[in-house]
Amino acid sequence: MTERRRRPSSPPPAPRRRRSARLALFVLALLGGSCSKPGPDAVAPGPASPGAAGDLLCRDTWQAPPPPLEPAPPLTWPTSHLSLTARVPVSAVVDELSKQVPERLVTNQRRGLGAAGRATYSVRRGTPRLVAKSGALEVQVPIEADVDVCKPFGSTCIRYGGCRPAFLATFRVADALDERYRLAPPRGSLEATRRCVIGIDVTPRILEEARKEIRNVERTLERSLPDLEQEASQLWRAVQAEERLGEDTCLRFVPQALTHTPARLSRDHLELELGLSGDLQVGACGSRTTPVPLPPLKNSAQGAAAGRTRRDPDAPVKSEVNLPRQVHFHTIAEAIDEQLVLPEGTELAGLEVTAHGARLAVRLGLRGASCGDVWLSALPSFDPTTGQISLTDARAEDPDAGPGGDLARELARSLAGIRSDTPVATERVAELVQGWLRRARKATRGVDFALTFAPPSRGQAWVHPEGVLVAAVIEPEATLIASALNP
Repeated sequence: MTERRRRPSSPPPAPRRRRSARLALFVLALLGGSCSKPGPDAVAPGPASPGAAGDLLCRDTWQAPPPPLEPAPPLTWPTSHLSLTARVPVSAVVDELSKQVPERLVTNQRRGLGAAGRATYSVRRGTPRLVAKSGALEVQVPIEADVDVCKPFGSTCIRYGGCRPAFLATFRVADALDERYRLAPPRGSLEATRRCVIGIDVTPRILEEARKEIRNVERTLERSLPDLEQEASQLWRAVQAEERLGEDTCLRFVPQALTHTPARLSRDHLELELGLSGDLQVGACGSRTTPVPLPPLKNSAQGAAAGRTRRDPDAPVKSEVNLPRQVHFHTIAEAIDEQLVLPEGTELAGLEVTAHGARLAVRLGLRGASCGDVWLSALPSFDPTTGQISLTDARAEDPDAGPGGDLARELARSLAGIRSDTPVATERVAELVQGWLRRARKATRGVDFALTFAPPSRGQAWVHPEGVLVAAVIEPEATLIASALNP
């Protein structure tokens, strides 16, 4: 609650008139005249206004009780969300797979076929392909083999046939992480696309032996999966670092959640959207010492009923960052004191700004031809393009209570024209997010980032017990681009 007093806005009256007015006021007070004794919340009448020549002071006096004021909601920082698109070229994925799997898998390997004799075979892979199918990413590896079959005869083996079967090895990897930042173990399968017939069809026997190797590959891939929880913890700690705004004031981000959407595959890129949600707060530097622990990862495409729902891939989660600033009641009172237009013959003797639920309550103590308190209320609004708070939906509280009703309605119209300069340094958010992305690029070689900021799209304002919290809303676009995997 803030109360301000100021000098009369009108020129001071001539000394003789002031002495006459004071004498008249003294006589009226002794005789119990038309001016009532001020109550504890009333503004004491002052000297007559020059515009009220020939009139008595406090011709109209009222002492209406203040309206019941609703308590303001507690200070709640607006939640921000930064959506980060991680993009990996498909060619980089294929190159990495090609490095991990040699082109020639087997050369001149021998294996007994029972009564059919003995097989000598070589196996080579084709170019891996990355495919999205049924909620998973599939790595498909075409495989071809050269098989020669012979029948042992003494120390020699007489060749009697051969074939060139073909197979497709498929390894399925989930397109989403679980709440512990882990991928489900990959699962492999093998199917024949061209069979091997040498008198009889030996394809089932070849598949039986080859699937044992598929199990070995599954175990190898599972051991090679990265520890994403550790990397997420490093990012989580990094975003909680304070950014200094002034000598004693800091901007800090208090994270709340990490989310991600299932990976999606375009013709040229594999994309994954990461979401970081939390509150940007302004306060004394060093006032928060306990870091927020890393929470379980949330999948933003999960549905409660269906277990999993797909969102439109062309409608990504929108980034919305709220850069806040606190404005105390006395700052708004100063703007009202300087800009409020009073009726002629009326002076402002007292000014009080406080909370009235989600609205601002303004008490104006008036004196002159009319004396008493007027209570008004208005909604604060913030325009980030001008950096100004304005008062909208201004109205008189209890406008018909007593003789001050008409005056209250007139002052409510004047209150709607009040503006208070409250610039918000939106460029500091750009510096903050750029710092996060620089840390990500430093920790991961082969990763670059692109960051664009549009001007603030809108502003918001909330009343709380100590004043008004305003926020400029900006919508950044951030992209991480990996030129290679595990460089």
